[in-house]
Amino acid sequence: MYLPIELRDSYEVGSGSGGRQGPRSHVPVKIKITNLFELQIRMMMRHMLLFASRFRAYAAAVLALILLCMLPVNNAAAESPQNRQSEESDTRDADAGKQPKSTGRTWQMRWNDGLEIQEPWDVLTIRVGGMAQNDSIGFSSDLGGYETEQGRLENGVQWRRARLYAEGDFLKYFDYKFQYDFATRNPPKLKDAYFGSPKIPLPLPIPIGFRIGRFRTLIGLEGYTSSRNTLFMERGLPYAFVPSRNTGFILFGELPHSFDWGVGFIRGENDYLFDKSSKFGFIASGARKFQNVKKGLLHMGANYQYQPVKDSVRYLSRPEVHIAPQFADTGQIPARSEHLLLLEGFWLRGPLSLQSEYGWTWVSGNSDLGQQSVYFNGGYIATSYFLTGDDRGYSDKKGRFGHVIPKKPFGTDRGLGAWEVGFRYSRLDLDDKNILGGILNDFTMGLNWYPTYFLRFMFNTIYAKQNRLDGVWIFQARIQVAF
Repeated sequence: MYLPIELRDSYEVGSGSGGRQGPRSHVPVKIKITNLFELQIRMMMRHMLLFASRFRAYAAAVLALILLCMLPVNNAAAESPQNRQSEESDTRDADAGKQPKSTGRTWQMRWNDGLEIQEPWDVLTIRVGGMAQNDSIGFSSDLGGYETEQGRLENGVQWRRARLYAEGDFLKYFDYKFQYDFATRNPPKLKDAYFGSPKIPLPLPIPIGFRIGRFRTLIGLEGYTSSRNTLFMERGLPYAFVPSRNTGFILFGELPHSFDWGVGFIRGENDYLFDKSSKFGFIASGARKFQNVKKGLLHMGANYQYQPVKDSVRYLSRPEVHIAPQFADTGQIPARSEHLLLLEGFWLRGPLSLQSEYGWTWVSGNSDLGQQSVYFNGGYIATSYFLTGDDRGYSDKKGRFGHVIPKKPFGTDRGLGAWEVGFRYSRLDLDDKNILGGILNDFTMGLNWYPTYFLRFMFNTIYAKQNRLDGVWIFQARIQVAF
């Protein structure tokens, strides 16, 4: 039995009023019906594909997942003549209005820090989750001295992040993730789109994983920690040197004595308005964990990045507030390449944690344009303490901070959730030779409340001082829901 269906859709190229609308397509499709459930699944997949065409970055990924989902069905149907006879029998039963025979395979759905779906053939697992962060920001004054090309100090409210993601694994050895951000002031929109394996299924002397696509950079402690789990609302000032994500290929793994490593080739991104080439650079990172250091866990690491530059490079930073103008800005620096060395470390003992990172960037100037090589640096030191005896949820396997799970969630028997206080000092120096980007110092005090593992309230007070401008007090609060 066949059912003719006509799918209609249109697309737009570009954005805004200048967008170009493409022609509408009429696609006649014939779908063979073996049972009602299969028809529903195939219809759902086709509509998902049409929806994905509106988001070109997702189209290839969704198509791949659809093919993976449908592949076991075709293989199962083509395994033997008995299977083909069974299919023909089921078709005749369906035509006669009878219920087709059950194969015993069912879709499974459960809640596992997000919605988790397991398809019947144990090939593909899908986990769907999301995160929303709403920020409210106020400044002590609207100082005319902070008028910049990017804007001026203005109180405001914004959706800092509004993300949905789909991740999972398939064939037991491989994993994937696609994440999209709907927040209007948080480009680029497609955050993650990668495929890889935490452990390559080959007889190697040591376990090695790989990842290819667009993903969070391996560089830095805060850089590799999800924004849903950072101690403060924004990362420290030295991350003016580190784009949050890169496109490329990496290998990673763990050696004996708790030593984590990673190497890869990445292409320069423009999260911080860098004007880099399309050539691939090189990254390397290594970290080691030491147990029972002053009855706590000690983590020490180093990161290196080399990136060719096409014409120029630019470093700039806000005072750890997303809607503020850039307090430090080098402008465009004619350059040939850049080198970054970033050291990281933290000590964790129960509810108490200490962490610090410091980075040095060397920019090889373009001498043909009269630019000398320049050096910049920046870092921070931070501490936090849980008043309720909880901890920051460090993952020894991943080498980064994870979710904070309150020991006594709010609403349970005398539960108050988890309460955390923190302090951070950050410094960024973008002054060297003929480049006067400014020296920025930030002092941040924070209070975090975790009523449950998926809900967090954050309160940050910042005093920011640039060496050529007056200091300013900044007050901000965040409501975060993540699953």
